[in-house]
Formats: sequence, structure tokens, C-alpha cells
Amino acid sequence: MEVSVVALDAPFGVELRGLDLRVPQPDHVRSLARAAFVEHHLVLVRDQWLEMAEQERFASWFGAIDRRSSLGRGTSTYISNTRPDGVAREGALLKHQDYCFHPDLLLGLCLAAEVVPSTGGETVFASAHLVHDALDATERDALAGRLARHVYDSASDDGSRRFGLATSPGAPHAVHPVLMRHPVTDRPLVYANELMTDCIVGLATDDSEALLARLLARFDDPGVTYCHRWCVGD
Repeated sequence: MEVSVVALDAPFGVELRGLDLRVPQPDHVRSLARAAFVEHHLVLVRDQWLEMAEQERFASWFGAIDRRSSLGRGTSTYISNTRPDGVAREGALLKHQDYCFHPDLLLGLCLAAEVVPSTGGETVFASAHLVHDALDATERDALAGRLARHVYDSASDDGSRRFGLATSPGAPHAVHPVLMRHPVTDRPLVYANELMTDCIVGLATDDSEALLARLLARFDDPGVTYCHRWCVGD
């Protein structure tokens, strides 16, 4: 069956149809998937029933698999309230960019649904490119050259950002430009998130919070988001 690319009913993202990820795919199919990811930022494949090795093979189409385990886990993590090793067990997570607290950033993330609730459990994706495009000149000038500090503080994770030395000793953290360019396309984007962006470096706490509040509110705009309602096999 020929693989087709179908736009999602959203500001970004596509579905790839006609794929069976349980079997190796030819070069042109892998190239098609990579190009779709780069251009549309999110790729959905439905009706897949994959073993972990098969999912890793799919993920490897897009780049080298990151083997860091600084969260105290292996490469793969289960988001579950039924598995004893599950994380994010109850309630919604604030929007975040995975591993933003590392110096080296992830190019992407690969998720698969094995079990889904009858209601709830959606994942909201936001395009950091579209957030950037929505900024006006004054906002871009205020953010130009600014750095943000990102922290993962599992010991005191109450869903709010930490400030400076209020984080636990040894909590992993990193500093990245608030406005940066995508490493593949060079397209500008905003790099900040509700869950782990601690502050904008060099600003007083009140000023940092005010600027971040205005910026992070942009990620809730329906014009930059896609809400995915999971089905088993997505």
C-alpha cells in the first residue's frame, strides 16, 4: 500500500496512512516520514501494535535515539496510573519540553498508546514556531538575546516553577536562548514552558515572571495547538 500524508484538522501536524511499522520500511518511506516531521512538526500513525524494539526502530528514522536516563529511568518511560513503574500518575501535566534541563536538546519524542482511558488523557501539542510567529516586534525585541533557566526538580515537584536556589541541590538544569532556531530548518521558535522554565536570566523575579506569563500564555492559543485524543495503537 502506498503511504500517504494527510493534514490533521489542526494548525500543524500530519497523519501518515498506509504504514505497517512492524516491518522494516524502504528508504523512500523513511525519507517521507522525516520530511513530514521537519515540515509539519508532528507525525501521527494509527493502528500500530508495536513491541518496544519496533517502536525504537521507527523513532530511529528521525535521528539517533537518546539514551540518557537522568530521570532515574531508562530510555523508555510509561505514563500510567496502573503500572507500578508509571509516571504522571494522576491529573494533567503543565506544558513542557522534554529534557529542556539538559545542555543538549532532543530533536523529538516518540509516544505510543497501549491503554487509554474512556475519557480524558488527551495530549495537547503546541508549535513553538507558530508561537514565535505570533509575537509582535516589541515582544521579540524584549526577548532577543535573553536566556532562560530550565530545571527538573523531582524532589519538590508541585507543578510550579522554582526560583534560583529554591530548587533542590543537584536538580538538573540548563540555560537556553528563549528565541532560538531549529537545528534542521533554521526556522525561529520560542523555547520556554510552564513546567520547567524557572526564570529568565538576568531579570528580577517579578520582571521575569511577568514576561514569562505573557509568553507562556501564547502556548494556549488555539491557533498554535493540537489536542490529540488517543486511540490504542496511535
